[in-house]
Parts: sequence; C-alpha cells; structure tokens
Amino acid sequence: MTISDDPTPLIRDSDTSSITSLSTATFFAGSIPDATGKQQPLKQWQGKITVVNFWASWCSPCREEMPDLSSLYQDYEKQGLVVLGIAMDDVEKIREFSQKTSVSYPLLAADEKARELSIDLGNDKGAVPYTVIIDRNGKIVKTYIGRINRGLIEPVIKSLIAPSSTNENTAIKNS
Repeated sequence: MTISDDPTPLIRDSDTSSITSLSTATFFAGSIPDATGKQQPLKQWQGKITVVNFWASWCSPCREEMPDLSSLYQDYEKQGLVVLGIAMDDVEKIREFSQKTSVSYPLLAADEKARELSIDLGNDKGAVPYTVIIDRNGKIVKTYIGRINRGLIEPVIKSLIAPSSTNENTAIKNS
C-alpha cells in the first residue's frame, strides 16, 4: 500500500505522545540481508542518529525521496547519521534496483518482514513510504507516513546532532 502516487502526497507527521511508548529494542536486535544477501545486524547502527526509511521498488514516492535521503546521509554521516532503506522487497529485487539506481546509504531487503518492522516502529497503516527518526539513545523522535523531503527532516536531524556537538565542544574546552 502506498500513500499516494501524487508527487506531493499528504505527509502525516507523528505526534510525540503516540511514539514515546514505542521501543526500538526489537528492531536493533534483528538482522536483515543487504543487496548481496549478506545479513546485516541492525545493532551495528545502534547509538547513531538513525533515519529508517521503509520503501518498495514499485513505490514511486519511495523512489522519489531517495535523492534527498542520499544527500542527507552524505552530508551528516561524519556527525553520526545513518540512513537505512528497508525494502518490502526480496534480495534479488534490491540487487537489481541498486545496480540501476545510485543510493549512498545501505539498502536492506526485509521482504514481508518489513511491514511488521514498520508497524512495530509506529506505522499503524502499514503503508510506504514510512520514515522513522531515532536518536542516539534509541528513542523514536519522529515518524512520517508519506513522501518526505530534505526540508522536512533536516531540522530534526540538525537538532539531534547539535546537542552532541555542544557536548563535544564543552569537553574540549574543559580539557
């Protein structure tokens, strides 16, 4: 199920009260194969600011948001950001997709498991695209159903990076 094939679909931004009770423990305890079929333990990204984007190769809005996600990943990776593209497709489809499409962040093939994972992370519609932003402590801070763009999520990412930068600068000054 996609929200819309309209290039400017309605985005439903989560309200804070609906996501504060969600846990990422099960998510980070799992593993999902990448485009080569190698299992990737999700715990390798724990402790980072994580943008989890649930998508499918057949979903136009999902494909349209990938350039923004790629540029965000490239711009903020050194500051502790990771973007994970978790597909509702199998390994073979992701392999074919990644050979044709340049994406700078990890693409994982969760197939049928993707829907369940997205629901566990607050996707009450089971729709794609669905994006979750998780802070360094594993707390879900924002979720979006529908096509996102850089302007929508970059302020959230910057606010999560800023406290870390401030703490590092304070630590340097106190040394």
